[in-house]
Amino acid sequence: MLKLCYTIIMRIQRGFTIVELLIVVVVIAILVGISYTAYTGIIDHTYDTRKAADIRNFEIELNQYKEQHGCLPGECVADPTPAQRPPG
Repeated sequence: MLKLCYTIIMRIQRGFTIVELLIVVVVIAILVGISYTAYTGIIDHTYDTRKAADIRNFEIELNQYKEQHGCLPGECVADPTPAQRPPG
């Protein structure tokens, strides 16, 4: 008899309670927070790696320019004026 009453009551009360829904929302929020911090860490690492590669490529290009022209950009002057000539 008690089991029958419990079954009838459970059939009448369908759905979730507000506490259960709040627990689900909190768990989802925690998972989103963890995922977001992990994602931003990965993105920051990617940007840092890309910047380091760009600097290395720029250094290689400057060295190639120096080998071809004998000086770095801004140091080469075709016909220096008297004010730009080194003394001596």
